[in-house]
Amino acid sequence: MEKIEIIDDKYVYFGSYPQNGTINEPIKWRIIKKEDNVVTLITDKILMSFMYDRYYSDYKESAARKYIHEEFIPLAFSKEEYDMILPTELENGIVDKVFIPSLEDLSVLKQEERNIKVTPYAESKGASGYPSYTKKENPIKGNGWYWTRTPYKPPYNPKNEREVYYVTYSGWISSRVTVGHDIGIVPIIRLKIE
Repeated sequence: MEKIEIIDDKYVYFGSYPQNGTINEPIKWRIIKKEDNVVTLITDKILMSFMYDRYYSDYKESAARKYIHEEFIPLAFSKEEYDMILPTELENGIVDKVFIPSLEDLSVLKQEERNIKVTPYAESKGASGYPSYTKKENPIKGNGWYWTRTPYKPPYNPKNEREVYYVTYSGWISSRVTVGHDIGIVPIIRLKIE
């Protein structure tokens, strides 16, 4: 693709990734924040599923971060596209171009805006969508769970390092989950749009 295709003031296409099969398709991103000519984007769909980490909630050392860098980025972006993505300073001295959301990143979205559907490709890799086999129509049908990078540290057990927040089928932020499960991943990037 190697360019930003602006759909409207809410969405853009940028990069490509398998979604309905194994062939790359353009990635649709939702604009969640605008500052001057810089937009913060979150994928419109859950593109992949992966375990956050087997042991710890520290995003810097997590398996999810490693997966994004080693598996997602090389498949989703050409070198020219990757060079267009702006680096973002995260917590704990991390500077990444592609990352998963924190609770703060998601705070700009209402609960219903945090609902994200699972692609068939992500479902084939283990992402769970709200049961689509039910006959009854439901607005959350096909929505998935996805990770945040924010650790859950309850006041009664501040040393608990195996839990992070995640978003449920209905867009609620869950208080905690053990990190050793595969659920959805929704990347965030920042781009300069002229």
